[in-house]
Amino acid sequence: MIDLVKLACATSLLALSSPMATAYDLSADMAPLQETKPVKQDEEKKADDDESSDKEKNGKDKKKKSKIKKYNEVITDKAITRVGVFTTHQVDGKVYFEIPESQLGRVFVWQVKVAGIQTNKGMISADSARQYVYFERIGNDLILRARDHSVISKEGEPETFVVNATDLDAVLVKLPAVTFSADKTPVVDVTSIFMGSVKGLEGMRRAKMNAKASLVKNVKAFERNVEARVLGRFTVKPSPRRGPQRPGMPKPEPEEVTAEIRHSILALPDDLMKPRYYNHRVGYFDARYTDYSGKKNKVETKRLIKRWRLVKKDPAAELSEPVTPITWYIDRGTPTRYIEATREGIEFWQSAFERAGFKNAIVAKMAPTIEEDPDWDPEDARYAVIRWVPSTIPNANGPHVADPRTGEIIEADVRMYHNVIKLVEEWYFAQAGATDPRAKKLPLPDAVMSDLVRFVVAHEVGHSIGLHHNMLGSNAYTIEQLRDPAFVAKNGVASSIMDYARFNYVMQPEDGTSPIDYVAGPYDNFAVEWGYKEFPDDLTAEEEIPLLNEIADRQLTDKALRWDAYSAGSRFDPRNQTEDISNDAVEATRLGMENLERIMAGVVEAATYEDGMTYNEVEVAYSALASQFMRELGHVTKYVGGSIYRNELAQGHDDTAVYSAFPVARQKEALSFLAANAFKLPAFWKNDAVMQRVGHDFYLDTVNRFGTRTLGSLMAPYKIDHMVKLRAAGVANYNPVELFNDVSDAVFEELKRRKPDVSAYRRNLQAAMVNMLAENVGSGASSSDDYQALARATLVSLESDLRRVGSRNSDTMSGIHFLNLAGKIKDALDQD
Repeated sequence: MIDLVKLACATSLLALSSPMATAYDLSADMAPLQETKPVKQDEEKKADDDESSDKEKNGKDKKKKSKIKKYNEVITDKAITRVGVFTTHQVDGKVYFEIPESQLGRVFVWQVKVAGIQTNKGMISADSARQYVYFERIGNDLILRARDHSVISKEGEPETFVVNATDLDAVLVKLPAVTFSADKTPVVDVTSIFMGSVKGLEGMRRAKMNAKASLVKNVKAFERNVEARVLGRFTVKPSPRRGPQRPGMPKPEPEEVTAEIRHSILALPDDLMKPRYYNHRVGYFDARYTDYSGKKNKVETKRLIKRWRLVKKDPAAELSEPVTPITWYIDRGTPTRYIEATREGIEFWQSAFERAGFKNAIVAKMAPTIEEDPDWDPEDARYAVIRWVPSTIPNANGPHVADPRTGEIIEADVRMYHNVIKLVEEWYFAQAGATDPRAKKLPLPDAVMSDLVRFVVAHEVGHSIGLHHNMLGSNAYTIEQLRDPAFVAKNGVASSIMDYARFNYVMQPEDGTSPIDYVAGPYDNFAVEWGYKEFPDDLTAEEEIPLLNEIADRQLTDKALRWDAYSAGSRFDPRNQTEDISNDAVEATRLGMENLERIMAGVVEAATYEDGMTYNEVEVAYSALASQFMRELGHVTKYVGGSIYRNELAQGHDDTAVYSAFPVARQKEALSFLAANAFKLPAFWKNDAVMQRVGHDFYLDTVNRFGTRTLGSLMAPYKIDHMVKLRAAGVANYNPVELFNDVSDAVFEELKRRKPDVSAYRRNLQAAMVNMLAENVGSGASSSDDYQALARATLVSLESDLRRVGSRNSDTMSGIHFLNLAGKIKDALDQD
């Protein structure tokens, strides 16, 4: 078997083996003095010519030599010098790196982030660039090269020679030595890099730096990293527009933006962590590489999971503290009222790490004050930091940086964009406002908001310890379990906080109060154990695989441990959804509707903040309830047409059905539910108290989406095409012809009545269906032939019925509407 630790050291051997040139010697060209002797007159002229030529030559030599200056001419007494992994100097607006021979060839990750920016011009903590780089010396030049770790071959194998030849590390910039230190270490001017001259290390995306209007504020060197802060002026290109340019709309112009840019140059570990191979049954982010020296009859793509390095202090103990815990800092800018919630969100994962054998594996610390540590900076690559970003974006994320050779996570951040608190407040109001007495009035109290912040931090830290989403987690529990407060308190509303399960909208007021999901679920414990459990040091990464498979095999008997997120087949798996809870979307949505109706009854009182204010918050609250209803309808919609289970299984087990059919009966049940609750508008949405405060147009514009979005998803061409493929393969599934007929009958139910009275909501829905089908017939349609055939057949049938019923009722709005749709259909069919 191949030992990956050895493999990692073998990458790009040619780049590391370049011979080191000797240091420049100022005395090398000095010649010994020669004794003079008389010469003849003609020889005197030749000597004069020779002397003139020598003077000219020597002048050129001196000019050439003048590029190498004396050390104290470059690094003057005005220089600000820091000694670390490199020695850095700031002097007269320039930055110099003094890079010793021991650091040549060492790989660093060079990160560029926005540390400060003008108001409304962007966000802090945003990544601008990242490169894995090293310095190589050739003669008196240092070359900054970018290392690509995606291709590998085993050291000593013949393939190594050709792999290295076709895996040449890119040259980013050549840096001539401007002087040498006393020990002959080259000193290079790196100012131009910080001024945005190197492609791949620019200060801002889609921007050009104005070097004349920019400067390096400070450079600090530490044992493993160099940190620099640059104040720059940028010309930023406008974001590319989506869709065609509208006539008369002015073309967006570039704008000038001032920003502070952080450059972090962090050395990758010298002692390589033992990697862990990826398993498709457990959701970890991964580093991938192509191995050209594998034993199989093909080029192998291998994957390593991304994880922190944890080593037990006491290897023999079942539960031990780590030598070095995963330490997270809470940024100085975190709102005071959320500091404790942030700490608890970080340490949420301690119980999961205990399953892997580690006590206090992940800890939270408050960032030191400026007085305590003036060098501490949240952008410093040595620190994992929870950042609170002043932004109206309602989101949060948890990126990380890993050593590509082993998957070891070496730096991470969680970014809490400020308006995420508004987002979770609206979610909780819409999902738990009927069952949690604390959530019946907006704004929600600090105690609730702290719980919600804790929930978000725990999810994002989960990403930053390597875990992917798990969209099967929300399908693990039954309706009955979710209506049991004791069960939810122990298990949460999903088997994993890494799902987008959110909060308990299934529980009814008579059931009790459901706590906010704040426990590590069974999948979370399982995944952390699989990724972080220690095995004997004498086992190679390959030899650990069978032991890890034994842990993964628990999924065979415990389906709550299963994982999936973005696999190719998950698009049609009805369990693989976001924002849902329970294993029955139809019943969950029915119960959710009952809670939405309860909240709607008091929505005006709940959203009226204080005297003298506008009623804008009523509109916000109503929209939050509408968004929740659309999400729940979407969960039911995914049950219909082309639905098929997909399970992440492995070879060697009796259960080999990775794909299995979703029952047709459940699909038809779901369509009936949608016909009654999406194609027809539930009465409670027409709330006079709301409309009197925010306007009647707002009401109809909001609710119309319930039907049209549901219809668009049910009749989407990709879904119908998938149904055709399933039936062609012999899978029992909804017949596409039957689906079109059933949807058409539900949407145009009024055609069966002698005197139809079609509401504005239903007229909008019916027009949407005709328009959608009309777009999918004729030579201009991009849909498949099968879809066009189904659309044409449906339109032909509808045209005659619409014209017949419309003509009979031509003196009513409903009749006129039917005739208009019949005309649209005729025009669409005639154009073909």
